[in-house]
Amino acid sequence: MKRYFYLLFFPIALIAQTATAPSSGDGSSGDPYQIDTLNNLYWITQNSGEWDAYYIQTGNIDASSSSSWDSNAGFTPIGNSSTRFTGSYDGAGYTIDSLFINRSITNDIGLFGHIGVDANSTTTIQNLGLTNVSITGNNDVGALVGKKRQGMLTVSNCYSTGSVTGTNSIAGGLVGQLRDGGAISNCYSTCTVNGDVGVGGLVGSLRSNSSNVVNCYSTGSVNGNNDVGGLVGFLSNSSVSNSFWDTQTSGQSSSAAGTGKTTAEMKTATTFTNSGWDFEIETANGTDNYWDMDNVNSAYNSGYPFLSWENDAAVLLNLPPQATFSPANNANDVARDTDITITFTEAILNADASDITDTNVDGLITLKDTDASGTDIAFDATINAGKTVITIN
Repeated sequence: MKRYFYLLFFPIALIAQTATAPSSGDGSSGDPYQIDTLNNLYWITQNSGEWDAYYIQTGNIDASSSSSWDSNAGFTPIGNSSTRFTGSYDGAGYTIDSLFINRSITNDIGLFGHIGVDANSTTTIQNLGLTNVSITGNNDVGALVGKKRQGMLTVSNCYSTGSVTGTNSIAGGLVGQLRDGGAISNCYSTCTVNGDVGVGGLVGSLRSNSSNVVNCYSTGSVNGNNDVGGLVGFLSNSSVSNSFWDTQTSGQSSSAAGTGKTTAEMKTATTFTNSGWDFEIETANGTDNYWDMDNVNSAYNSGYPFLSWENDAAVLLNLPPQATFSPANNANDVARDTDITITFTEAILNADASDITDTNVDGLITLKDTDASGTDIAFDATINAGKTVITIN
């Protein structure tokens, strides 16, 4: 009798992460390591001796495969309680998409787990977007930073989207815990944030030695049991200024700090420009142009403000022309026969889109003696050829 043996081969796909050293840079401030791929990012996690170096991202990174790493625990945070991150990371206007971390019994969880060694350490993270994150940890959990303690951390021009969960205490959409000196400016988070104690849409806990948040906002759903806030969960000896959260989408009517606004108000440009936010095309609040906003169509970022680097050189914000009066508004001791000029930041038209001319400009203006209830004052007005200056005499 002949016996036949069949060998069956089953193809098995092994998805393994590979640590690839950056191809350019030496990690110094003048020549930072260039991070271009997920393998480069993984290289940072595996080389704790480089956690005091300088990095710059040079392309968008797809981190979706991190969900299968480390027996499905995902990405290993850069920095932990034993070796903390004290370097600097410049996202240079690029994103990391679908970063996955599932470490529910581990503290200090985020892209950067634990930052700060001593009072002299200085760390900067800027110009980075984390999109579609799925981050789970125990205590001190955030999309970008889990915990910062000691030294100085500056986070600017960064944002996060996705979900953040702290199974125990302190969870924030962008930063879990910021303490002992730190600053977050011109940042936002739309992450859904879940936790137990110290849960905030942007920061879970902001405390000690004047840590501060300036010109930031959050919109994500926030859920927890104690010290829960739309923007900040817990606040002590720190400050928050010109920062907002959406009371409707967050499900939170209160916050340890910040100002709650309705969704409609969060999509209104003057909510932010009146608070000193520096947007493209306006100059009253500065010329660094940190922010942009699709306040007409509400298509880009659902009509909420976004960082100007997100859509490159395009400008979506639509503001009415801004007017400057000379003599200035509320000026005193102005002679009745003094000419008045009104200078606009762009050419103006009538409401029906027709031209404003020397013939019809008078009909747009009313002058009163003393105040709005006073008698009419006769005048003659002209407008310049560029339609940007009205002169009243």
